[in-house]
Amino acid sequence: MDHLEWIDDPKLYEITESNTGLKYYFDDAYAQWTLGPGRDFEVTESIRKPGKPADYRYFSVVRELDETVEVGLALDEAKPVSIEATADSRNNYIQRLPIRAFSELQDHDVAALALYDPPHGLSPKQTVVIGIIDDSFNPVHERFLLEDEDGFISTRFDYLWVQDARAPSINSSPVSYGREYKREEIAAAFNKDPNYDELTVLKNLGLIDMRSVAFQPNPLQYNMNHGGFVTNVATGYSIDQVTAIDRRIVAAQLPIMATQDTSGSTLISSIICSIQYIFNRAKLMSDATSTALPVVINFSYGLFGGPHNGKHIVEQAFLKNAKKYRNAVRNLKGGKSVPVEIILPAGNNALAQSHARTMTATGSNKFAKLPINLRIQPEDHTSSFVEFWLPRDASHTKINVTLPDG
Repeated sequence: MDHLEWIDDPKLYEITESNTGLKYYFDDAYAQWTLGPGRDFEVTESIRKPGKPADYRYFSVVRELDETVEVGLALDEAKPVSIEATADSRNNYIQRLPIRAFSELQDHDVAALALYDPPHGLSPKQTVVIGIIDDSFNPVHERFLLEDEDGFISTRFDYLWVQDARAPSINSSPVSYGREYKREEIAAAFNKDPNYDELTVLKNLGLIDMRSVAFQPNPLQYNMNHGGFVTNVATGYSIDQVTAIDRRIVAAQLPIMATQDTSGSTLISSIICSIQYIFNRAKLMSDATSTALPVVINFSYGLFGGPHNGKHIVEQAFLKNAKKYRNAVRNLKGGKSVPVEIILPAGNNALAQSHARTMTATGSNKFAKLPINLRIQPEDHTSSFVEFWLPRDASHTKINVTLPDG
């Protein structure tokens, strides 16, 4: 390729939901890429078995950033249409949902979520909900366990949503895909047999699934999981630390396949779902204790893409859901001033020089040049992406990309 010319495409993409026949329309930049030319660069397509339908075939629709995300759309039903964009279409976002067929739930029912049962000895005034969004978790590691006077061991993981786990064979589930683990289930598996070791418990819980290792190598299988490290830094205590009971953990484990997509765009829907999940469970816990519980969420994923101006869809989702949570617990004890903190990554790509900005073209200046060098390491075999973010009121835009040799 010596020269590439790109002209703004006014087409919408139309997707028909397989179950209901409902049609959705999308005109955002990621939808244009994901449903159009980007289909040739999908990480999930590289593992498709010859002659077989794609196992990773799901998409999600994000309508409101603080409401339930709709899932279950098939890629093969997407097509470009020449109709004018509407206000409704601009409120829709569509993203690849990198889960396999075995993670799909037949019946998603929020009503199936049981009320929160606070552990004995919990002090609501001292309690903080620690939310973690990451790649893998070990809820039976000793740094997250407590042992009572009778020798019964419990975990401080009250809720754990593994988004790409095998869906449970039950009639309904409180999560829309994957599997949710609750404190009682985890503790029961740990205390079932005093001879059980940590690895056996993880296997029995399905947190290490050797059957899917060819497609989804779980970091827990190799004793090198980022989520466990981050959780330990945030709220790791010795098993005999009595006051640790007031540091409750709600975790959302992102699909492994999403972390293998170096663009970061595949993560967006999963992250938004995770944000909603943590605040939802924190609300349940606050109601059960009649106290507005402080929430601290750690999200240690640095996204290279996006507009870099505070208006990224993930940034907006954090803000909207934090506000919604504060409003929801406002009438509980301490609700008028309940703290909500979001911990974001700061340094992993600080020296990568991955972001550049220039003035936009105007009536008097018809061209805006951005001379940058994109250096790719020779041993890096992952896909590389370049995103151009323009003002929302930009029109009749034309972009030329020229390689160093002209």
